[in-house]
Amino acid sequence: MRLTKVLFLLAGSALSIGCACCSSFGGDQSAPETGSSARDLATFEARLASTLTPQSAELLFGKPDRVEGSGLIIYVYRLDDGQEIWMGFPGFEPILYAKLRAPDGQMRDLALK
Repeated sequence: MRLTKVLFLLAGSALSIGCACCSSFGGDQSAPETGSSARDLATFEARLASTLTPQSAELLFGKPDRVEGSGLIIYVYRLDDGQEIWMGFPGFEPILYAKLRAPDGQMRDLALK
């Protein structure tokens, strides 16, 4: 019984921490935490990995500018040049895709390491 209570408390803590990352629909425009104040494609491409989760994305890149999706969590980061990085996550699990959206709306896939 005691182990069940501990597991329940841990699961609840993990959910509350995970949900905090998606509560920023407006997002902020803080720079990526990479030692650079620039938000450019090279900064993101260097760190896009198949193990990236919403929580680790926020640690690496800051809060997204907006969160979209229905069924998927989609983090959208605006770049300095007007393009956007779109990252699709199945809930709080590792990333499914990363895409670059040009100002004209065209999208292209970005490689995940």
